[in-house]
Amino acid sequence: MGTMLDQPTAHAVEPQRPAPASLDTRDLFGARRELTIQHGEDVYRLRITRNSKLILTK
Repeated sequence: MGTMLDQPTAHAVEPQRPAPASLDTRDLFGARRELTIQHGEDVYRLRITRNSKLILTK
């Protein structure tokens, strides 16, 4: 009698994704503390706080 254990299983192989890009905030911001990012129809604001944290707002 055939069971699930008797049947070979096919393992799906996921394609390898390239490593995400890495950007240094000094290169991205330069002397600025804030920049805008256009994403499709939306505009986002990325800013560096006084405590050197990043805040992204829409």
